[in-house]
Amino acid sequence: MPIDRALKVARDLADFGEVRRAWLGFQVDAVEADNFGRSRGVRVARVTAGSPAAEAGVRSGARLLRVGGSAMATPLDYEAALLDLRAGDRIELAVEGSRPVVVQAIALPSVTAERVELLEDLEVVTVTAAIQAERGLASSEGALVVEISDNLSEITGLATGDVLLGVNNRRVDTAREAAEELRRTQQGGRSFFLAFERGGRLVRTGLLTWR
Repeated sequence: MPIDRALKVARDLADFGEVRRAWLGFQVDAVEADNFGRSRGVRVARVTAGSPAAEAGVRSGARLLRVGGSAMATPLDYEAALLDLRAGDRIELAVEGSRPVVVQAIALPSVTAERVELLEDLEVVTVTAAIQAERGLASSEGALVVEISDNLSEITGLATGDVLLGVNNRRVDTAREAAEELRRTQQGGRSFFLAFERGGRLVRTGLLTWR
């Protein structure tokens, strides 16, 4: 790993406890693989509407040749290029069959989204199309868990990265709805159960109680 990239990763881990990448608004996959499983190129798999990539004219299905000065042979090359970017950086993309385009990177949508605090030790953000694409979520609505204490995780079964979808029999579409429903169960001292997405799968808890 280049020293400048390693230093950035180290700074992010020290400041935030995680690596914070910039976001361009598109995902890639391998064009094809040879008999040994080695990729022979990278193509744009999905472009998020309203993202920097979409506004620059990047289209799904296009073969991605270069990002900045880096050739794209495998999807890992794209991930490595993102690690070198900061929000506000402008980078040129070379796409097969068309002129290069310049895209301005922004902060990850889940980082800039408004956080709603629940029960003092749980923070969630409303899932948007950009956050769904960023995190690769199956759910287009709900409340993404971005921070949770160990104690509350033990009580609820929730973990960072889960998407809260329902409290008891009430559907949750936004972070504020999640806050209202969980506070209602806590204030009433009632038992409750949750439905949430984890790793692309729907999880339903058993009956839970506050303690």
